[in-house]
Amino acid sequence: MEKSGFVAFYDVDKRLDSYFRYFNGMYLNDIFREDKLSPTIENLGDMFYEELGNRLARRQMHLIQLEITENPVRSYIVSDRLLMSSTQNADKDKKWKEIIETSEMVFSMKN
Repeated sequence: MEKSGFVAFYDVDKRLDSYFRYFNGMYLNDIFREDKLSPTIENLGDMFYEELGNRLARRQMHLIQLEITENPVRSYIVSDRLLMSSTQNADKDKKWKEIIETSEMVFSMKN
C-alpha cells in the first residue's frame, strides 16, 4: 500500500490477474477434486472470496464483496456484510427491524 493510503488499481489488477491465471484452462472438477466439493459457482465463489480476502489482508486491504457470474442470468455474490445499499435511508430502520424479527422468529423455532 502506498503511504497515502491509496493503492493503484493497476497493482491490484496485476495481482488478481496472476492469481486467476493459475485457473486458466482448468476444469472445475480438477479444482475441487481434493476437497471433495461439488464444482458449483457457489463453491468456486466461496473459495475465491476466502483466498483473495486472505491475500489482500496480507497487504492491508479488505475484500468487501466478490461477484462471480456463470452466465448473464446466473451470478453468485459473496460478502461478509449485509448489503442494503439499494434501500432508501428512510427504509433502512424498517428493514433492520424486519431482519431482526425474522431471525428471532427462526431462532425461537429451533428451541
